[in-house]
Amino acid sequence: MLCHTRKKTAFVSYTLCPVLEKHFGKPGAYILQQLHYWLLLENTSLGIIHENRQWFYNSHEQWVDCFKKHNVYLSISTIRRGLDLLESKGVIDVFCFPKPGNNINSYTINYQGLEAVVGEMLHT
Repeated sequence: MLCHTRKKTAFVSYTLCPVLEKHFGKPGAYILQQLHYWLLLENTSLGIIHENRQWFYNSHEQWVDCFKKHNVYLSISTIRRGLDLLESKGVIDVFCFPKPGNNINSYTINYQGLEAVVGEMLHT
């Protein structure tokens, strides 16, 4: 779980990128911007390194709590829809690391997929 163990500085303040918000909605834009911020920190103690990529994990409930602490109020179903949309567009990759009793998905950004989706949107 990321947000509960991090310093406040590890959470991005939210001024949503209009391009991301238009294409992925507010929930998708919030999630994507938070993942991008964590990746920019280049702090290997956050998340998990797997196949030379950094992955971050939160349950849907933990995502809700994470955002709520910073005055972004999203429901569990909204978080789930945002994550599903980002995954279906190929913008994030999702992996469940096999650990006994751990069914929490881990997430990372697929920057090639993001570039393709956003680039396509900008040209239409």
